[in-house]
Parts: sequence; structure tokens; C-alpha cells
Amino acid sequence: MASGGETFDYRKRERVGEAPRDNGGQFTLRVFRSTKPVIAAINGPAVGVGATMTLPMDVRLAADDARIGFVFARRGIIPEACSSWFLPRVVGISRAMEWVSTGRVFSAQERLEGGLLRSLHPSEQGFAGDHAGVERAGVRVEDAGCVGSAAEPRPRP
Repeated sequence: MASGGETFDYRKRERVGEAPRDNGGQFTLRVFRSTKPVIAAINGPAVGVGATMTLPMDVRLAADDARIGFVFARRGIIPEACSSWFLPRVVGISRAMEWVSTGRVFSAQERLEGGLLRSLHPSEQGFAGDHAGVERAGVRVEDAGCVGSAAEPRPRP
């Protein structure tokens, strides 16, 4: 086996007595448990895990030409990364059910109107890799509350 090959042997990675977790679920739960604000800046398409990984984040911003979709039903798979727990808490159960069951890829404007996004920004403006892009979007890190401290009950770790 090549160097590092053992990391792909799930039997060696599982803890005794625990159900295996998908990697997206592990990531989203770590974001959810973060004590620091986490801000998502979406440029371009965010489909599948690209969309679900943003759900536990405190603030979600998007470029005006971004496309966002929860396409699991169209692929014949179930939503991953704890999205079936987070999405209804962010946008409400009716809207979450519609978005997941249709599997459509929506415009960022429709997601803004649905409550998934905080704001839209010109795509040519972009988001810088530092706080400058987020501050241009009108979000100060001090203003962002932590999702993990406000949501109850919590998903199992």
C-alpha cells in the first residue's frame, strides 16, 4: 500500500460502538460547535455539499450570480452533512422540504428571499480571502452571532 493508504481503511478509523459519520457531517458539526463566528461567502455554484456545508455557518453571503441547490433527490441519494437537521432550522420546514424534494438549482436571489442568505453582492466585487471582502459586504465579525449557542436541541456529535 502507498504511504497514507491506511487512512482510507474505515475499519481502522471507526471508534468501537459508534456509528460511522460522513465527512460532510463531521465538518458541519465542527462548524456548528465552533465558538467563533463562521461566515460563508458563496461565489459561483454551491450544489450538494457545497450548499450543505454552509448551513451551520452564522452568516451566508453570495455573489448575485451564484447558483445554489440541494439536488439529492435528483441523484437518488439522501441529503448529507446534517442538512436535514440544519436546513429546516434556517429556512423553515415547508421551504426546506420544497427545496430538497424538487432538487432544483435556484438563483441566489430566490435563496435570499427564502432566508438562506443574508445578502447578495455584485459578482465582479468578489470576496477577498481576508476580512476585507466580508466587511465590504457589510458584516462585522463582532456582529455575527454563533449558531451553535442559539440552536437547541443539538444534533448528536
